[in-house]
Parts: sequence; C-alpha cells; structure tokens
Amino acid sequence: MTWSTVDKGFHVASRAGEFVGSIDSTADGHFIAFDATSAPIGRYASFVEARSAVTGWVPEGSRERERRVARAFMPVATSAGIVAGATAAIGALLTAIPA
Repeated sequence: MTWSTVDKGFHVASRAGEFVGSIDSTADGHFIAFDATSAPIGRYASFVEARSAVTGWVPEGSRERERRVARAFMPVATSAGIVAGATAAIGALLTAIPA
C-alpha cells in the first residue's frame, strides 16, 4: 500500500495503482478516514488509527459474504466438535479399563 500526501492534512492510499481510501485532518486535530468509495469510515484521534481503519476496511458486501460462510460452516464445526469430544471420551474410557 502506498500513501501520498496530496495536500496539507490530506493523504491518499493506493494499492497497485487503485484508490483504497483517504484521510483528512480536521481543524481540531482529529483524522477522518474514508473508504474507497469516499464514504466516511470514522473519526480518529491519531493518524495511525485512521490509517489502520483505511487499510483494514472491508466492503460491506465482503463482510456479509463472510458472515454467510461462517453461518454455513457452523453446523459442520459443531458436528466436528461433538465427534472429537466423543472420540476423546471413548479413548479415555478405553485406557481406564484394565487389560
């Protein structure tokens, strides 16, 4: 990711030549982070916090997709946990029984 200072207090981020977001400083010393669509992400007390918000920003469509995938795999993960727990319990019982 490349950061460029376009004007005093205004910074722009790009990755592989594509606009990622920007940060604009305010008169009271805060920083407002904007996403790739120039929609505000949030207001931050430091430039570092604002930069982290821009670099970590994930479009809403991607967040929704991640939530759907997580919901889809929840039953699989639950089943795997149950099988693992049952296997461990059976193993413990088998080792407790004298030969």
